[in-house]
Amino acid sequence: MSSQKPLLEIQNLQVSLDSKQVLSGFSASLQAGEKIAVTGESGSGKSTLLKCLLGFIRPDSGIIRIIGKDLSSKNVWELRKEIGYVPQEPDLGKGSVESALNRPFQYKANKNLMPERDEIYDLFNIFRLDKDLLNKNVSQLSGGEKQRIVIIITLLLKRKICLFDEATSALDDITKEAVVAYLKERSDLSILTVTHDRHFLSICSRSYTLSKARGSKVY
Repeated sequence: MSSQKPLLEIQNLQVSLDSKQVLSGFSASLQAGEKIAVTGESGSGKSTLLKCLLGFIRPDSGIIRIIGKDLSSKNVWELRKEIGYVPQEPDLGKGSVESALNRPFQYKANKNLMPERDEIYDLFNIFRLDKDLLNKNVSQLSGGEKQRIVIIITLLLKRKICLFDEATSALDDITKEAVVAYLKERSDLSILTVTHDRHFLSICSRSYTLSKARGSKVY
């Protein structure tokens, strides 16, 4: 393991929702360039964990440290800028795919990251998307196309940490292999993924399994 400080540290996280304990003493870490996975049965706390990392749920106790800073209500907006998030069912808003791709780069913090058209085309080709899809309305996209578009947006935003929530669940095996092979090649990408996809799990250095009955285990 690298002697460098992790990009993400989770220490003894405890979370209760509606008087029910959802996470009990969960700890994990993510080094720069590492890919790790979180698995577990429905209701074991996977989505809750991601919401905690994004600052949408405040844990009862424990520490979340992002790029060396303890996550708090005072710095949540600052630290959220370091994180890219790909949900299982992305919402791309309204309009064309091209407008959805460009939208995040209209914000002041991202304007300097506006990608070149060739960079977008290259990722479309790798992820098995036709470039003519840019002219389509987002309402016409399949679930798998939406997932790949949001992964592409996240990659183009160049965040230090990427959180994926079952981000390849709507893809066929051939497309999964193409997407995961690219992510594996990118040794600079630091990813925490909630997944049960064997392709994605194969590129992860560690897997944390959450269980409603037993808490968490690391493999």
